[in-house]
Amino acid sequence: MLRLIAAPALAPLADRLADTLAGPRDDPFTPDWVAVPTAGMRGWLRLHLARRLGAGEGPGATDGVTAHVAMPFPGALLHAVVDAEQLDLARHRPPGAVEAEAFDPWRLEHLVWSVLEVVHGAGGDARLGTLTRLPDGATRFGQARRLADLFDRYAVHRPEMVLAWGAGHDVDPQGAPLDPAVAWQPHLWRLVRERIGHPSLPERLPALLDRVRRGDLAVPALPERLSVFGLATLPGGAAFLDLVEALAATREVGAYLLDPSPAASARVRAEVLGQLPLGGRRARLDDRSAAVVQHPLVASWTLIRREATVLLADAEARGVPAVEVVDPPAGPTPPPPTLLGRLQADLRADRAPAGDLAPDAADRSIQIHACHGTSRQLEVVRDAVLHLLAADPTLREDDIAIVTPDVARFSPLVDAAFGPPADRAGSGTHHGPPLLRWRVTDRSLRSSYPLLDAVAALIDLVGGRFAASAVLDLCTLAPVRARYGFTDDDLATLAGWASAVHVRWGLDDAHRARWGLPEGFEANTWRAGLDQLLTGV
Repeated sequence: MLRLIAAPALAPLADRLADTLAGPRDDPFTPDWVAVPTAGMRGWLRLHLARRLGAGEGPGATDGVTAHVAMPFPGALLHAVVDAEQLDLARHRPPGAVEAEAFDPWRLEHLVWSVLEVVHGAGGDARLGTLTRLPDGATRFGQARRLADLFDRYAVHRPEMVLAWGAGHDVDPQGAPLDPAVAWQPHLWRLVRERIGHPSLPERLPALLDRVRRGDLAVPALPERLSVFGLATLPGGAAFLDLVEALAATREVGAYLLDPSPAASARVRAEVLGQLPLGGRRARLDDRSAAVVQHPLVASWTLIRREATVLLADAEARGVPAVEVVDPPAGPTPPPPTLLGRLQADLRADRAPAGDLAPDAADRSIQIHACHGTSRQLEVVRDAVLHLLAADPTLREDDIAIVTPDVARFSPLVDAAFGPPADRAGSGTHHGPPLLRWRVTDRSLRSSYPLLDAVAALIDLVGGRFAASAVLDLCTLAPVRARYGFTDDDLATLAGWASAVHVRWGLDDAHRARWGLPEGFEANTWRAGLDQLLTGV
């Protein structure tokens, strides 16, 4: 059974999910499986479900617990099916061949080695252009890793293009002839495909999903009831929808979709429903859904969501259940009194702005602050949050999200602007604004795991000029300080030594030769600086 549920907000979707999870299941020892798109949404959903699951009776009960619910990312769905395929192949292979072949050679961690071998051995291939020449500071493995990641994302998000490449057609995602500047990509892909000698995932996925639909392929990693929550789009497009549809043939599958404008989606659905093109797939170039959208922000901000609506409408024409909209509007409602409320209502109803709103002078529902720098932006956000909490006793930090396009840029400064989180602050006296309960989510692995950040800094250092500032910055990283026991005084001493002996950059004269300096010119290198220090000793 497949259920597709959409809503313009997450809370109604989470309530419907909670109703499903609260129902009985065949095996109470098997955890429920809810895929979420981001780590931040995972944390929010756990808190929201805890207000419903296992909570006491009566409104306002907050004693619930979210437990026995696995929350992987949506890509785990496809990985579980592919892993089941490899296990099935292993069972039917002759003894002795299992250990060598029972893995997917197109999985990213394996694909990188095939790409590395092909690129490294293609020195005379003119069609690869400059790809065979390694830039200064780069590594063969790093280059192969980026190329393998590119091919892996193509396989997930542009499978039709990959299939065309396999058939010898150099086309872009829209099916148009490929720009000659990137014509090396399909050529390299075909070389890698020949090297692996095994069909790529887009090539074998249709047959694989047919086996899942028929029940011929067991997928032990997936329970009998699974959900996908909070998706604003379909990751991988039609291929993801095919995957969910195939799993729903033998399982109870629920997809909870975030739709910022149900009215716009209804218009797009009505436009494309029943117009299924030949072959059952609609090309991106044939999408004219923008013409039926009325609000300009919906037209410009929801392109990916409209593509998902088109795919869902085409699937509905093929027999997939229609999307159920949670709490659709029952009739005309009075316009909200605030500017933000009016904007939200217009977006959800896909209604073009009338231009007749005269906001009250006291209406602060939308505020724009001009700040002179990153730190000042965070200070203004902190003050705005404190004002909101003081004005509304029912508001909590859990109800507030601060969104930024560059988490890595702002996250190091949050502690200085907001102070330590209130739930982790010590018992000492705090001077300054009231402490807030805050947490930074959706950070990169480098910022979440200090050791990875240190490894990345070391790789950048080895491939660069060994500038004095870069070496000293590496010494200040927490894993390096812990490994060598550097104190603040030690770091100040190291910086003083480097300054006293005038170290600037370069390990020695041979290292500097890569940047065109003459051999024998060793002044201001680390070798010269260490010689001076040792002479002093």
